[in-house]
Amino acid sequence: MSEQEHAQAIRIASATDRELSRLFARLGTSRHPRGRILTAYRQARRALAGGERIDLRIANEVLAELRLSVEEVAVNSLRAAAEAGNEQARRMAALYSLPGVSPPLVQDAELTAWMATYDAQAAQVRALAMSGEKIAIIGDDNRVGTLSPSPIVRDGARWLVIAAIGGLSHGINGAISRSGRQGEFVRQAVAAIDGRTTNCCLKVHGQVVEMEESFRLTGTPRFA
Repeated sequence: MSEQEHAQAIRIASATDRELSRLFARLGTSRHPRGRILTAYRQARRALAGGERIDLRIANEVLAELRLSVEEVAVNSLRAAAEAGNEQARRMAALYSLPGVSPPLVQDAELTAWMATYDAQAAQVRALAMSGEKIAIIGDDNRVGTLSPSPIVRDGARWLVIAAIGGLSHGINGAISRSGRQGEFVRQAVAAIDGRTTNCCLKVHGQVVEMEESFRLTGTPRFA
């Protein structure tokens, strides 16, 4: 790989990072409090805030509506993340004169896992509503309630990254396979080094593996 090709590959990867950052913001972050998931949770908590107790029937209605909102955001965001990864594959394929790439796969597994996090949270909320634990559900000035967007956003960000990697891998591996040039390409892990970089990312940074080989993760917390 020439220095010019390497610089171009980094620019292509950086474009995917920017798209993922945009998708994270669409979920909602401290810098983007109007994100769709954060907004949906604010509306849900507001709907449950009236009265001394939370009626289970009302709680079920609110949770069902919230689930629809979360699922809509999840479906659209996962599709966009996979397409961003696939776009990176298309640009990388063009850079290395590889054949065109295949479109990304459907993100059913990622969606199921993401919604499982919500369903577990909703089950906790229902149990607390049955026992009259209103503050435990919606929180107060001293604590965050169970009905919090944090685990949904945190898990969602993880699944978006995985969807993007899946779109990239599916596209570029297929292009390499069709080209008959499997032995010419490898993958290298490049971590974003800042105050939030984990021990896992620091230890994998710079590692080079074959295209179908997994990176060797030794640090903690560990994410594949």
